[in-house]
Formats: sequence, C-alpha cells, structure tokens
Amino acid sequence: VPKAGRYAVVVEYAATGAGPEIAVELVAKSQRNDAAAIRTTFKRVGTGGYDRFKVFPAGEVEIPAGGEWVLTVRSADGAAPLINLHAVRLVSVVAPF
Repeated sequence: VPKAGRYAVVVEYAATGAGPEIAVELVAKSQRNDAAAIRTTFKRVGTGGYDRFKVFPAGEVEIPAGGEWVLTVRSADGAAPLINLHAVRLVSVVAPF
C-alpha cells in the first residue's frame, strides 16, 4: 500500500449462486496478527456460473500506514465461500472538498 488513507475494496469473482458473507482482511506484514486485522465483509452474489466474472464493491477500509500488507479473502462465518476469485483491488478514496 503506497500510503495511509481510505481505500475502497473492489472484488472480482464468479459464483454459481448467492451465499454467506465473505471477509477481506488486511494485516500489516510486520504484525501478522489476526487480532490487528482491518476487515470489511460483503454478501456473496451469484454471477451465473464459475466462469462468469463480475466486479463488486466490498466496502472501504482505513489503512493507517503505507507499507507491506497481507491481504486475505475468507468466509466471514466459517461457511465455505465457494467463489472463483479473480482479483481484489484497493482503490484510493479521495475525500470531497
């Protein structure tokens, strides 16, 4: 992550149907402590098949410092997420004037 700030989390995936919530978690590489994770969750939406990728907003996160971060995508409640994950992007959110 280049610098501290607010980032939109954008996820591109494919799935056969709707399902449990999925979590996107970020932990500073120097910490590697799940208790310190910055987390956002989103509800899985079906895309029409495991080969039909779509892009979805997954919330926003506030990252306190630039540097190396470990990003993890997992089930938010322990249920199998059953998605074909293609990409996760962090997009800087610019505050309005």
